[in-house]
Amino acid sequence: MDASHEPTHQQRIIHVGTVPIELSGPVVLVAGRPIELAPRERAVLEALSRRPGSVVNKTQLLAAVWQGAADGHAVEVTIGRLRRRLDGSLDIQTVPRRGYRLVAPAA
Repeated sequence: MDASHEPTHQQRIIHVGTVPIELSGPVVLVAGRPIELAPRERAVLEALSRRPGSVVNKTQLLAAVWQGAADGHAVEVTIGRLRRRLDGSLDIQTVPRRGYRLVAPAA
Protein backbone atom coordinates (compact mmCIF):
# COMPACT_ATOMS: atom_id res chain seq x y z
CA MET A 1 0.00 0.00 0.00
CA ASP A 2 1.43 3.38 -0.91
CA ALA A 3 1.42 6.37 1.41
CA SER A 4 -1.26 8.22 -0.58
CA HIS A 5 -3.86 5.65 0.49
CA GLU A 6 -2.86 5.46 4.14
CA PRO A 7 -4.87 8.41 5.56
CA THR A 8 -8.10 7.09 4.03
CA HIS A 9 -7.25 3.63 5.33
CA GLN A 10 -6.74 4.97 8.86
CA GLN A 11 -9.97 6.97 8.80
CA ARG A 12 -12.00 3.85 8.02
CA ILE A 13 -10.82 1.95 11.12
CA ILE A 14 -13.19 2.06 14.07
CA HIS A 15 -12.55 0.39 17.41
CA VAL A 16 -15.28 -1.35 19.37
CA GLY A 17 -13.59 -1.95 22.67
CA THR A 18 -10.26 -3.42 21.61
CA VAL A 19 -11.64 -4.89 18.36
CA PRO A 20 -10.64 -2.95 15.23
CA ILE A 21 -13.16 -2.80 12.37
CA GLU A 22 -11.90 -1.74 8.97
CA LEU A 23 -14.74 -0.52 6.77
CA SER A 24 -13.19 -0.17 3.34
CA GLY A 25 -14.88 -1.95 0.47
CA PRO A 26 -17.26 -4.90 0.41
CA VAL A 27 -15.00 -7.02 2.59
CA VAL A 28 -14.88 -5.74 6.15
CA LEU A 29 -11.97 -6.65 8.42
CA VAL A 30 -12.96 -7.39 12.00
CA ALA A 31 -9.91 -7.99 14.21
CA GLY A 32 -7.99 -8.70 11.00
CA ARG A 33 -10.48 -11.34 9.85
CA PRO A 34 -12.07 -10.66 6.44
CA ILE A 35 -15.87 -10.86 6.42
CA GLU A 36 -17.82 -10.42 3.20
CA LEU A 37 -21.04 -8.53 3.81
CA ALA A 38 -24.02 -7.63 1.66
CA PRO A 39 -24.39 -3.86 1.19
CA ARG A 40 -27.18 -3.48 3.77
CA GLU A 41 -25.34 -5.66 6.32
CA ARG A 42 -22.27 -3.47 5.86
CA ALA A 43 -24.37 -0.30 6.21
CA VAL A 44 -25.96 -1.58 9.44
CA LEU A 45 -22.53 -2.52 10.83
CA GLU A 46 -21.23 0.92 9.92
CA ALA A 47 -24.21 2.65 11.57
CA LEU A 48 -23.78 0.61 14.76
CA SER A 49 -19.99 1.01 14.80
CA ARG A 50 -20.28 4.82 14.69
CA ARG A 51 -21.79 4.59 18.19
CA PRO A 52 -20.12 1.58 19.84
CA GLY A 53 -21.70 0.65 23.14
CA SER A 54 -24.65 2.99 22.53
CA VAL A 55 -28.16 1.95 21.59
CA VAL A 56 -29.18 2.63 17.99
CA ASN A 57 -32.92 2.30 17.49
CA LYS A 58 -34.73 0.76 14.51
CA THR A 59 -35.92 4.14 13.28
CA GLN A 60 -32.33 5.39 13.11
CA LEU A 61 -31.22 2.25 11.26
CA LEU A 62 -34.15 2.47 8.85
CA ALA A 63 -33.29 6.10 8.07
CA ALA A 64 -29.55 5.42 7.67
CA VAL A 65 -29.71 2.17 5.69
CA TRP A 66 -33.09 2.04 3.95
CA GLN A 67 -33.82 5.79 3.81
CA GLY A 68 -37.12 4.94 5.53
CA ALA A 69 -38.28 2.69 2.66
CA ALA A 70 -38.65 -0.48 4.77
CA ASP A 71 -40.08 -1.61 8.09
CA GLY A 72 -38.71 -2.94 11.37
CA HIS A 73 -38.76 -6.51 10.06
CA ALA A 74 -36.09 -5.61 7.49
CA VAL A 75 -33.87 -4.40 10.32
CA GLU A 76 -34.44 -7.60 12.33
CA VAL A 77 -33.63 -9.85 9.36
CA THR A 78 -30.47 -7.88 8.51
CA ILE A 79 -29.31 -7.89 12.15
CA GLY A 80 -29.79 -11.68 12.24
CA ARG A 81 -27.74 -12.17 9.07
CA LEU A 82 -25.05 -9.81 10.32
CA ARG A 83 -24.78 -11.67 13.64
CA ARG A 84 -24.27 -14.95 11.75
CA ARG A 85 -21.58 -13.46 9.51
CA LEU A 86 -19.75 -11.85 12.44
CA ASP A 87 -19.72 -15.27 14.15
CA GLY A 88 -18.86 -13.93 17.60
CA SER A 89 -16.10 -11.53 16.53
CA LEU A 90 -18.43 -8.71 17.66
CA ASP A 91 -21.68 -8.84 19.61
CA ILE A 92 -24.84 -7.09 18.50
CA GLN A 93 -27.01 -6.93 21.58
CA THR A 94 -30.76 -6.44 21.41
CA VAL A 95 -31.99 -3.89 23.93
CA PRO A 96 -35.72 -4.66 24.26
CA ARG A 97 -38.01 -1.85 23.04
CA ARG A 98 -34.99 0.39 22.45
CA GLY A 99 -32.81 -0.99 19.64
CA TYR A 100 -29.39 -2.56 19.15
CA ARG A 101 -25.93 -2.05 20.61
CA LEU A 102 -22.58 -3.13 19.13
CA VAL A 103 -20.03 -4.29 21.70
CA ALA A 104 -16.81 -6.26 21.80
CA PRO A 105 -17.33 -9.88 22.79
CA ALA A 106 -16.90 -10.75 26.47
CA ALA A 107 -13.42 -12.06 27.20
